[in-house]
Amino acid sequence: SRYTPIVQGVAQEKDQLDFTFDVTYFDPDQNPYIMAEQSASITVEPPKPIELTMPESDYDPDANGNPKYFVGIDGDYIGSGMLTGSGADVDLALSVGGHIVNDWPYLHRGGRDRDAEHEFRIWMEDLALWEANSAEISAAYRLMPEINDAKQATVIGVPSSQMRANMEVEGRKLLDTDEIEVKVNLDGRALYDGYKPQVHGEWEVQIQYEEKEDTIRKLTDWRPLGADGSVTETLKLGAIENGYMYGVLRLKSPYEEYSREMTTNRNFINILRGGEIDGEITASRVTGRSVFTAFLRVQVDDQ
Repeated sequence: SRYTPIVQGVAQEKDQLDFTFDVTYFDPDQNPYIMAEQSASITVEPPKPIELTMPESDYDPDANGNPKYFVGIDGDYIGSGMLTGSGADVDLALSVGGHIVNDWPYLHRGGRDRDAEHEFRIWMEDLALWEANSAEISAAYRLMPEINDAKQATVIGVPSSQMRANMEVEGRKLLDTDEIEVKVNLDGRALYDGYKPQVHGEWEVQIQYEEKEDTIRKLTDWRPLGADGSVTETLKLGAIENGYMYGVLRLKSPYEEYSREMTTNRNFINILRGGEIDGEITASRVTGRSVFTAFLRVQVDDQ
């Protein structure tokens, strides 16, 4: 019979690998026959280069041509990157400002004859509002760290995504002569400790009203949020149709390419039109068994 031995492993140097081995043959009666020592030389083939691909960005690159990301300061997901290379273990690391903040090894399980193709998720956290940070993703073979790749990016902290806009309306059915009190505020998990402009950003509010589809009235000018993260307005709607009232919050951003708006819940408002009730009652009575007559005249325009 013919048997070809296979030697499989990982060399740590780009050089020729010399080794020796013994072969022992057993006959059917399990008697051993030791053959002469054998030797062989194998040329080490270097692994494929490691290549990193960063997630796509919706913004223009920075001055060095690196991608730019705007990320929530309390922790947010940037996207998924891609690692490709030969079938071997790889060390991945994320650094911000020159300090490693996260590392996650890639342990190859597909066999040495299968190349590595690994998708990894990038999270950022503990950023300062509007501060630009230099970030780097690096990767290197664990046994040959001199074969590596690195990609740089600029990461800018923005207000948390764990916020929402809310509107509170005092009454939803009113005369067109009535006043209505409306409050717009920021809400959500990110505001568990109260509103802080240096953390949650500075916002402006405008109250809008939709009478019909694509017919929008702007009931107020843009007003800055108060110290408590809210704006309260007293409005007189006047002769307008039934519709939906809501607020629009606009973030004041120091970066021209980054903007953000939020819309509150929509509140249906039923408008009852008409002035004060104007009418009169007249009556007459005669003696005897008859008659009582009365007339009532009322003019009301009730929608």
